[in-house]
Amino acid sequence: MRRGLIAVVAGVIIAANLALLPWNEALFHAGDRDKTAVGVLLEALGEVRTFMAQSIWFNIDIYHHEMEAEGINWKDERDLMSMYRMVTTLDPRFAEAYDVASFQLVQNFHRVDEGLAYLDEGLQNNPTNAQLWFNKAFLMYALKRYPECAEAAARAMGLYAPDPVALLEMSHTDRIDFMNALRLLTHAEDKMGNHAATVNALRIWLLLIPNDAYARERLEALNEEPRGYTKQQFLEMMRPR
Repeated sequence: MRRGLIAVVAGVIIAANLALLPWNEALFHAGDRDKTAVGVLLEALGEVRTFMAQSIWFNIDIYHHEMEAEGINWKDERDLMSMYRMVTTLDPRFAEAYDVASFQLVQNFHRVDEGLAYLDEGLQNNPTNAQLWFNKAFLMYALKRYPECAEAAARAMGLYAPDPVALLEMSHTDRIDFMNALRLLTHAEDKMGNHAATVNALRIWLLLIPNDAYARERLEALNEEPRGYTKQQFLEMMRPR
């Protein structure tokens, strides 16, 4: 399997270097004849790297499913870690590889420092990727690092729904990612004993899901009225000051 994978990667590299440069020049740079040869080469090499990263990612998926078919537990797929690293070395914008690999390292292989460092690298290269911020919030909550969880969850919420008005107009299905981040934020604030922040999060929760039993019961346990914000209250609260 490994020899086959190496052969595929080698084939991708050779094919890309032979074919992509003239193809790239013909399609995308016909009007850029004034560019230097070095400039065109660097642009093409960047596209080759992305193509190679996507090809390796595709083969990771094949490798994973073949191991499953052979009865190998996915938690034992340690060889895949070096392949994830190859993907992100070739294409630092490949956020999905950072997402999957950092989760594996922390949760399944218990290499916490390595996994979190890899995730932070992913966030440095992809600072507006909501899923990476959500992953960080999830991992920090699992590690009981609640302040970092709350911060990452808030960042994810802002990226999932940057426009409060649009958030209110979303369907329940479209709000799922935002709600998952909001739940992490709520639980983290609650664990830290931040009463006001917890109540605020629970009221947003009930605005979006009015009959949610957990949010209502938790507000009652905090000696607060079990109600959500009105849309007007929420929009006023979110208005820039």
